[in-house]
Amino acid sequence: MLNRQARLLICSILYILLAAGCGAPANSKSKSAEARFSATVVKVSDGDTLTVLVGGKREIRVRLDGIDCPELRQAYGTKAKQYASARAHGKKVTVIAHGADDYGRTIGTVLIEDSRLNEELVALGLAWAYVYHSTEYASLEKDARRRRIGLWSDDDPVPPWEFRSRRNSRDARQTASQPQESRPDRSIVYVSRNGGRYHAKGCRSLSGGGTAVPVSEAERRGLTPCRLCKP
Repeated sequence: MLNRQARLLICSILYILLAAGCGAPANSKSKSAEARFSATVVKVSDGDTLTVLVGGKREIRVRLDGIDCPELRQAYGTKAKQYASARAHGKKVTVIAHGADDYGRTIGTVLIEDSRLNEELVALGLAWAYVYHSTEYASLEKDARRRRIGLWSDDDPVPPWEFRSRRNSRDARQTASQPQESRPDRSIVYVSRNGGRYHAKGCRSLSGGGTAVPVSEAERRGLTPCRLCKP
């Protein structure tokens, strides 16, 4: 049997070891908890949205984390898509998933060998650092601004989130000015298999066109309106 002093010594040692483990950096835990998987890029929708195939069976839409590329109708929007396609389409990549957005897309960092696609797009002036979500790429954006490359060669580039907001406001005004009988049928909406929202016909965040259902059925399922198309 151990005497009292020996037992106290052993307890003290165990306490120190546990405290050291608890004192590990917080980000080490979050990094180990990140989902990391290999996939093949089968579609590039725009500069910051890809579709990848996992295990030859399951398709996952990936929204690049921490960046926002110009919309396709904006200057450099097509160039951002072309670059992402040239770098990633048809290639095997590693996706580090950080969760999902409101449209059911995986928010992720895409690694092509040892390079990060997210990083490259910002460094080349083909994307904004989306600092509302992450400041990880802010220094790369600052350097691209200084060098006036890509979208920063324009005197007054419009952030894509402002472009989307203006477009949505314009569309809302146009709909309000239409006669009641010529307005789109709001009783029918479109849903995807796994998404948590319902959409108007043609919404760009709806993968594959979706399935038409009455809005009452979408609400019965617990779905909520898309923030982008506002059905």
